[in-house]
Amino acid sequence: GPILEALPSRNVVPVLRLDGTRLPVSPRQALDRALAVITALRGAGVRVSALEVDHDTATAAVGDYAVWLQAVRDGLPADLALWVTTLPDWRHSPEISILLGSVDAYTLQVHAVLGNREGLMDMGLARQWVADFSALSDTGFFVALPTYQQRAGLDLAGGLRFLEAEAPVPARSADERFLFVSPAGLSEWVAALRRSRPDNLLGLAWFRLPIAEDRANISLGTLNALVEGRPIQAALELLAEPVRVGAMTYDLSWVNHGPHDAAWPAEAALPAGCSTGGGANGFQIDRSAEQLRHSRPGLLRPGDRIGAGWVRCVTGWPKGEEWRIGYGD
Repeated sequence: GPILEALPSRNVVPVLRLDGTRLPVSPRQALDRALAVITALRGAGVRVSALEVDHDTATAAVGDYAVWLQAVRDGLPADLALWVTTLPDWRHSPEISILLGSVDAYTLQVHAVLGNREGLMDMGLARQWVADFSALSDTGFFVALPTYQQRAGLDLAGGLRFLEAEAPVPARSADERFLFVSPAGLSEWVAALRRSRPDNLLGLAWFRLPIAEDRANISLGTLNALVEGRPIQAALELLAEPVRVGAMTYDLSWVNHGPHDAAWPAEAALPAGCSTGGGANGFQIDRSAEQLRHSRPGLLRPGDRIGAGWVRCVTGWPKGEEWRIGYGD
C-alpha cells in the first residue's frame, strides 16, 4: 500500500515491543528477533538507523532494565543506535540516569499512563513530566502524544469490564466512557511546548498512524495539521430532528462539518422548554440546567454524526436561525 511504498524514502526506526512487566527474553534473543526484521527492511531498500525497545518495566526494576539495555547496545551493529520508550514513573527510580545513559535517545510516553478513570492524558502533568525528564539527563528525547481514543466499559460497581483500544471489542456497557484528547487541545499543548522547548527535546512522536479502517484514530488531514503546527478547525452543530411530522419530540445528534476532527462538546445549552428527555451514547440531559452533557467526550471526524438523545419541547424546537447551537474546535 501507500505506506509501504513510502518507506524507502523515510528513515525508519523499528520498535521491539516486549509485553509484561518482566523481560520475557534475553538480550541475545531480542537482538536476533530485531536484527531479522532490520535485515529484511534494509533488503527492501528501507533506511534503518536505530532500534527502539518498548517495555513497561516496573519502576523498581529500572536498574535491571538498564543492564539489559546495555547488553543489547553492546550487541548492535555499529551503524544502529539504540532507543527506548520510557514511562513517567521511572523518574522516581535512583537508576533512571543510568538507563538514560545507556541509550542514544528515548521516547517519553505521556498518554495512557494514568489509569482508565483519569483520562487519556493530563495536560498539566505531561508538561511537568517533560520538564522533569529534560533535567534528568542530556540524552535527547521525543515526546509521544495520542491521536486515538479508547472506549471503556464499566460495570455497576464502577470496575472496568472492557477497554477498546487498538482493536474493536464486541461488547457494550451501561456506563461507557471515551478516553480522548481533542486535536485542538493537543495543538495548544504542542504550541506551548515549542515556546519553551528543552534543549535536548528532539521532537514529537504521534501514536498512532491513521488508516482508513481505524475509526478510533484521528484522520490523516488532522494529523498533518498537528505535525505542521497549523490551526485545528472544526464546525460542530447540534441537530434536532422531529421523530415525525408535527411532533414536539426531537432526536438530537452532533455533526462535524469539518475540516478537522474534534471532540464532542462537553456541554451545550438547550432551548427553553426543551429539557425533558433522555441521552444516548453517554450523553445526559440535565433538566435543571437545561443542558446536554457528556463527562468524557470522544472523537468526531469530519462528516460524521453521533446520536446524543432526544428531547420533548413545550412549544417546539426553534426554527431556522432562531436557534442553532454551533461550536468551533
